[in-house]
Amino acid sequence: MIRSLTLYSTLALPLLLGACGKKDEAAEAPVAAQADAPDDAQQADNAPPEAPAESFWPAIAPLVAGTYQGECLQLPEMKNQGGSITVAANGKASAAGIDSDLSKSTSILLSRHRQDGGGHYAMATLDTESDDSKVHFQLQAEAKAVENKALLLRGERQLSCSNVGAMDQLNAKPLHVSLAKLLDASSRKMKCVSTANLLSQPERTVQVAGGVVTVGDEKFQLDKAELETATLTDGSNGFTYMFKISEAQQLNLMYNGPGKLVSAMGVTIEDKKHICTVEG
Repeated sequence: MIRSLTLYSTLALPLLLGACGKKDEAAEAPVAAQADAPDDAQQADNAPPEAPAESFWPAIAPLVAGTYQGECLQLPEMKNQGGSITVAANGKASAAGIDSDLSKSTSILLSRHRQDGGGHYAMATLDTESDDSKVHFQLQAEAKAVENKALLLRGERQLSCSNVGAMDQLNAKPLHVSLAKLLDASSRKMKCVSTANLLSQPERTVQVAGGVVTVGDEKFQLDKAELETATLTDGSNGFTYMFKISEAQQLNLMYNGPGKLVSAMGVTIEDKKHICTVEG
């Protein structure tokens, strides 16, 4: 059974307690000097705007676009028939009278893990909220192509197909390779706290680049991961990527809406369980 990451809630406490500001010395400055200095509101107005939220669809489209034809069950008619589900590169999905735009998905879940018997299992789930109904799309890619499945649902209408052929675009490559444009992040200084020493908050550099995650002096080779998952919500809420190499090496990376890496939490060989976050 896949074990999810477990973090002690006490880890967050030192981070909250450690955010102490410096003593404000502005009151001691001469009045003339204060008049020359720009006020906080003006500095905020002149600050560069935050980058816009990332659009995830360009990264997701190559993983799910295609025509999935096989043995299908159509609901609510309860009709078994040959059929197909088509997803275009622009996100338009259609099947048996069901139409949707998956590029507007508000929730996307991708996962890929190594199977005991060899090969990998991968899954993509996309949910779209519309004014009149909810749309649910799912692909399941097994190690054996004859077991692959596709499903498209809108309201009461559903087409569920099995034996839909190969899904190499979803299953052939690790997630970190398919999502490299989203995941790769320049190095960031983060304050870290761990169960090894709850009173210490060392600053470490965290970086994701070329299939390697670096936390301080420790490196994680993502091509060794037995499990990868990515959870993406609408662009304003950012996304998370989790990988597990072993019980002693697993991390959950969190990115904000503009796509910047803001935290790394999980288990490392050096620090046991820990949280690293960007200050501010």
